[in-house]
Amino acid sequence: MSKQKWLIVAFRPKYEDLDGIVGGDQVRPYELFKSFAQMGHRSHVWELEAEPQTERSYHDGSVRVRQLEAKLGALGTIKQVLEMRKILKQEMQWARENGIENVCFYQQVPVAVVFRMRLFPIVTQAGIFLIPFAKRLGFSVWAAVHDLSPDHELLAAERTQGANFFRYVRLKAAIGAWFQKKYLPAADFISSVSEPLSEELIKRYDLPRNRCEVFMSGYNETVLADVQPWCPPESDEKWTIGYLGSPADVAVSTILESVVALGRKNIRLVLAGRGMSAMVEALRSEWPDTEILEGIQYRNYAEIANRIDIWLMPFADSYLIEYAWQLKMPMALASGRPVVRTGGRAVESSGLQEHFFLTGSDSSSIATTLATVLDEPAAAYERTLAAQRAVKDYRWPLLIEDLFAKFEKAIL
Repeated sequence: MSKQKWLIVAFRPKYEDLDGIVGGDQVRPYELFKSFAQMGHRSHVWELEAEPQTERSYHDGSVRVRQLEAKLGALGTIKQVLEMRKILKQEMQWARENGIENVCFYQQVPVAVVFRMRLFPIVTQAGIFLIPFAKRLGFSVWAAVHDLSPDHELLAAERTQGANFFRYVRLKAAIGAWFQKKYLPAADFISSVSEPLSEELIKRYDLPRNRCEVFMSGYNETVLADVQPWCPPESDEKWTIGYLGSPADVAVSTILESVVALGRKNIRLVLAGRGMSAMVEALRSEWPDTEILEGIQYRNYAEIANRIDIWLMPFADSYLIEYAWQLKMPMALASGRPVVRTGGRAVESSGLQEHFFLTGSDSSSIATTLATVLDEPAAAYERTLAAQRAVKDYRWPLLIEDLFAKFEKAIL
């Protein structure tokens, strides 16, 4: 455990609590802050919100959460950055007055600055502009990378209709790539979610290898405490297959086609994630004989896990397989449900591949793999128990303590 005492300062979107939220972008920062508190450090989190709320604190005050009014548009972005600069100065002064010599500016970067309102960045990512300024103030800068956004932007565009929109997204991706090239190398420490992504960052931006570390997301024990043990359905009961993600992550039609290809009446599907609810009616019209459940909140992981029998993660795009989707893997395995998932370098480097029901990315292959689980429930159950034992070392506090030791080694 670190003997150095740190203050970690971060600007984040607004979330309701520290434990109930699931997902790569949402859960990672607050699990970091909570684990930092358990290690004896302090975190000051500034949430950007249209209507600032009351200040909150957690873990005996070691995590303090305050609000910062979000400003939109070009002029708003400039004002936002100036206000953030002022806050960083205040935080550095606070650290010195309280005898804290080590101060870290934590900036989560979906590598590119993601743009809205034509060419102006969303305010929650404006912190990327502050990396050089924070270093001049004396902050160590930690950039946490969870995907390759320019590629993801183009991937999403390919699935949309309209040439104008496609050109617009391509422009956003090009500008985002420029921003990441300009600002990311200035960070003192870069963590990313997979070995393939880390290698790509090093190659793209000529980053020093000793400042880049892989950090696969862990699982949240607080959330899992509400997940009920899984029992395979009886022969006359329905199996529920669950997908957790967004339409940008996977062609949802592939999921439906896989379920339909099974040709079984005892299957229903849960689609949980951003943008899914808006698609359900259209999907029901296209596949009227398939039962599709909705109304499940994306932020409530335990509710989703308790309502399904099989996790289905058919991330069919090589970008997603190889770079970003180590996120959620330990969480899914720790829930004690069979996980049907496509392979790829991220799975291979995780060390967990033997615990998945690995499949190809086409609907026929996925259906065949799903049938393996359905036809041999006892064997599937035994594999889920082995997976739960295997991921015991993927708990957040253990992962973060190791990662923070690497952070200190790289910058001190």
